[in-house]
Amino acid sequence: MTETSQITTEGGRETWRIFFLPHNPYDARTARELFAEYNLTVITVDDLSDLVDEVGYSADCLLIAEEGLRTTDYHRLIASLQDQPEWSDLPVIIATRGDSSSKRAWRLMQDANVTLVERPLHIKTLVSLIRAALRDRARQYQLRQSIINRDRFLSMVGHELRNPLTSIKLALDLLNSTDNPALEIIENQYRTLERIVDDIRDLGQISQGVVTFDKTRLDLVDIVQDTIDAFASIAKREGLELHWDLPDLPLWVQGDPVRLGQVLGNLLSNAIRYTPEGGVIEVQAQRLSELAAVIVRDSGIGIPPEKLDNIFDLFTRVQSDRPMGKEGLGLGLNLAHSIVNAHDGQLIAESEGPGKGSEFSFYLPLSDPPPEYTDEPRLSPP
Repeated sequence: MTETSQITTEGGRETWRIFFLPHNPYDARTARELFAEYNLTVITVDDLSDLVDEVGYSADCLLIAEEGLRTTDYHRLIASLQDQPEWSDLPVIIATRGDSSSKRAWRLMQDANVTLVERPLHIKTLVSLIRAALRDRARQYQLRQSIINRDRFLSMVGHELRNPLTSIKLALDLLNSTDNPALEIIENQYRTLERIVDDIRDLGQISQGVVTFDKTRLDLVDIVQDTIDAFASIAKREGLELHWDLPDLPLWVQGDPVRLGQVLGNLLSNAIRYTPEGGVIEVQAQRLSELAAVIVRDSGIGIPPEKLDNIFDLFTRVQSDRPMGKEGLGLGLNLAHSIVNAHDGQLIAESEGPGKGSEFSFYLPLSDPPPEYTDEPRLSPP
């Protein structure tokens, strides 16, 4: 059980929660007395299981005697540290013996924000390490607040822009009865703005966890075919060839059909946007073991190697010579990534570099077919 104690105020935070897993009860008593002299209060735990429970709750720093890692809960600790939110990198300080060759302590360094310190150690050295860890944690909380503020802003902007867009659309419908070539320009720009506003709104809502996905058992091949049909005329208008290869048998998944169509729509929209006239776009759906895979390849401008690692970050764009406004704001891939993650899937980007095209693929867990399903190939369209 976790020992209760009062937690001191430090670094502008109301409380710092420093959890200590000692080697023995004597170390726990000694640590409390020594840290109290430096205005630090630690909360001692009896075993690694209790410590792991605090990782995803409210811990600000973990202080562990390496002997405490020798339990089956060690792997739970690794999993908890790997499963932190994007803003969090919880500091962990492990006190090792001077003659130690603890593989578990060294292994943990590969998976988490770990500092190793040899025993016996001077209390001032340990206090300095803890205070540095808490300063690091304070910066992480600032990052978390920035992310919260960003998501709130995106949600608010997406909501507020819907009203003027609705008015513009109503006015366009009234004007469409007249023969004015300028109306086509306004209509095209309206659709572009509408797409951007929808992406902003969706990003804000998904990031805040306020979006409910209407998941049902569905055939992913149907979603892919419907999306291809919607984009075929756009690709043709841009002077591109659009090819597809879909399986005859269904790919059953649990998903939100609207959101999954939105993912593929974003990938196709990007492929069209970044592929010069005369290029080729290919869409493929297939079964890979226990996964359903959808792949979009293009012969476009490609992605520089330094961009690949961050391609799904918000506002990341690949520069091209397309006119301003045709490049987008770098929202679609971030949104697609969030939707795929919400479906327990994975979205991957690949490219051999500038001028060599790109490949985006997403993978979803396959579901059992409906009870009434018979293993018969789908009818090809006439």
